[in-house]
Amino acid sequence: MSTEQHREIKRLAVDKALHWSTSTGDHGSLIGKFRAEVKNHYYLWQRRRCCYCSVELQNHKITFDAEHILDKAEYPEYMFDEGNLAVACKLCNQYKSNKSISSTGLRFSELSKKSHDYSIVHPHLDEWSEHLQFDVIGRIVPVAESTKGKTTVSICGMASLNATRLADQFAIEETAEAETALRVFHEVVDIGRKREFLSLLEEMAQRYGHPGARAVVEALRSDVQHLQLAQPSAPAVAMLPAGNEPHANGHEPPQYEFQSQLLGPNEPPLASSA
Repeated sequence: MSTEQHREIKRLAVDKALHWSTSTGDHGSLIGKFRAEVKNHYYLWQRRRCCYCSVELQNHKITFDAEHILDKAEYPEYMFDEGNLAVACKLCNQYKSNKSISSTGLRFSELSKKSHDYSIVHPHLDEWSEHLQFDVIGRIVPVAESTKGKTTVSICGMASLNATRLADQFAIEETAEAETALRVFHEVVDIGRKREFLSLLEEMAQRYGHPGARAVVEALRSDVQHLQLAQPSAPAVAMLPAGNEPHANGHEPPQYEFQSQLLGPNEPPLASSA
């Protein structure tokens, strides 16, 4: 697409004369071409990774979406603006949907190029690794006390993605139950509720007996312990017995061999238990 053609569709979008899904009329084929170019460009530019969760995207355009950082329904004037476009996995895109990402809660009067104006990690204005990271069991978690990281995890529904990935460490016949327990564990705030689902996961891990499942349980126990330090009145959670079972002590992560897919370049390596 030429620069002149791009300017034309941006102008028509401002006038609400065109939509992202336009497929007929004088500009139908042009919009289709633009959509394809956007997905191809950002797929390569983002090194085949989702702009929010950084999971690897598959090499087929139907498996990921063109992402409008500011929702195209709320901000049609930026629908075709390259500064408002990226590619995201379908899960992040669907969870984020049309949620507000203004750090002030107010509507944007222009397409801001300032990171602090956005409440989530911005694909063009922020470094992903400064706000998000993969932890020792492969979860996508905020870096230290990054508010942007925490908000991105929430808005993009990464608890669901984390649950899906971690559930692979449990027995196949209990994958669905494990995924539900993992998702709720990460979504609820109440420590008592977290302990309930932690107990369910511990039972499943004990039944399956795989090191990966035990590593997940140990990491979740560590999470609860950290929360208890912030809320001293909460009852303590006992750790698994000492012995041959490695412990997640906050300094030395469990050295287990996981069953899940190989971790990507942004994820920490996992040592083998052998």
